[in-house]
Amino acid sequence: MGEKNKKISEYIVNISSRMNEQYNGIMNDEKIQRAIDMFSNSDLPYEEIIEQINKLASQVIKRYIEEKEKRFNPELVKENHKEIYDKLEILIKKLNLDTLEETLFVPMRGRVFCSRTFPDTFKDEKALEIAKELPEEYMNLERETEYTLMASAIRSKNMDIYIKKFLSKNPNGTIINVGCGMETTFYRNDNGKCIFIEMDLEEVTSMREKVFGKNKRDIILTKSLLDYSWIEDVKKIAKGPYLIIAGGVFYYFPKDQIIDFLRKVKLLGNVEILFDTVSKSGMKRTKKYMKQLGKEAATMYFYVEKGKELINEIGNNCKLIDEHDFYDFTENKSKFKFKTKLYMVISDKLHMVKMIQLKYGDE
Repeated sequence: MGEKNKKISEYIVNISSRMNEQYNGIMNDEKIQRAIDMFSNSDLPYEEIIEQINKLASQVIKRYIEEKEKRFNPELVKENHKEIYDKLEILIKKLNLDTLEETLFVPMRGRVFCSRTFPDTFKDEKALEIAKELPEEYMNLERETEYTLMASAIRSKNMDIYIKKFLSKNPNGTIINVGCGMETTFYRNDNGKCIFIEMDLEEVTSMREKVFGKNKRDIILTKSLLDYSWIEDVKKIAKGPYLIIAGGVFYYFPKDQIIDFLRKVKLLGNVEILFDTVSKSGMKRTKKYMKQLGKEAATMYFYVEKGKELINEIGNNCKLIDEHDFYDFTENKSKFKFKTKLYMVISDKLHMVKMIQLKYGDE
């Protein structure tokens, strides 16, 4: 198999995995293989093939949603199951989320939990506001442990620390949130001058616009992070310096695709890249967490043992400007449950999860 075909196959497997996360069983092995056969050996440039794959994925999701809606009879539900109907009515009337899978809001649970339970550690007012409008089962915090909920919240807390530092030096800078999901980063860090660009696949960005609305400084961009036409789109939308943030995103992509991404973003010029990652041992624990959430199908690939080893692989004059253990910035851990504290200490002691910040361009 040629290098181009290999990358196409890996991309199809990856996007299928992400689709299955949000729409359970939408892509089985047979469909994945048909897609690989369809796009392999194409004479088109790689970027055009990726664009066609993304369009096909959107069509598959649309058909899935349409079929799901055909099987749904709201009048029957209303007549026989008033309690269920009331929850559905909240879903439809308040947020119009009738086609949304619950998994899109899973990362928000941690921010809501921490905001309610440990607001001195991290508080997300926007997440609390949105949670009030969601069906109760979307914010069912009993499905997770204190540790897994706090890990999600601490990721957002860590991101905020780096973002605020970046904006203190570059108040008119641009934050590019790849794989943005339902993150509320803009609302926690807006200084009244910066630009945020929220980038994700169409099924996510369309829902994001329904939930958050439009904002001239929090701009939605519908692109895959591997469709590198987004780089020119960003240049047209906003000026640098740029900070790319990727919270909980890189895990699901093969290493060579992430390395390629980290090389390509140099085209932005003065740009920093911030992301969380795990070590090889941390990957095992993360997979266990995903299984707990019922997301065993979510294939995970990317991990980093040491930041210096990563930049050596990237080359391209990429600089490592920061590497911190995940819970370094979390003070007063004594208030957490014993298991939570223990897992946090072990994680940092063994460098299982970390924050990494890279940079191209002038200091």
